[in-house]
Amino acid sequence: MVKRGKRQSDTVWHKIKDFKLTNQEGKTITWDDLKGKIVIADLFFTRCPTICPGMTRNMKRLAESIHNGKRVGDRSNHFVHFISFSIDPERDSVSRLKGWADRFQINPDQWWLLTGNKQEIYDLALNEMKVGLQDGRRSGYQFYSQ
Repeated sequence: MVKRGKRQSDTVWHKIKDFKLTNQEGKTITWDDLKGKIVIADLFFTRCPTICPGMTRNMKRLAESIHNGKRVGDRSNHFVHFISFSIDPERDSVSRLKGWADRFQINPDQWWLLTGNKQEIYDLALNEMKVGLQDGRRSGYQFYSQ
């Protein structure tokens, strides 16, 4: 792009392909719903007894620390959105995600817990977000042992 006679380049190296998943409120979510936002994402599952609750608490602290800078009135963050992709979508139904959201008092206006087609979620994580995880068998396609 040329701006004021000088060539400028964009710093975007990779764009994640569109997806169609369902959040904890039962709403269908796509990348278009996040247009113009900074997105902070993680991977989790509701049956996880170890790291997932701690990750969710840390994400919640981060989400609550970001506001719009106003001293009074509506201090809501309108430019950063949090999403947590379930890596166990076969068990993590909308109602299970809603239970998790209620447990951690997650604000659905700022943070979506997403479920949907397992292959789509794994493809997003492995091939689009470039998450480099392997299971104990080193197959590269499982995030946890079943």
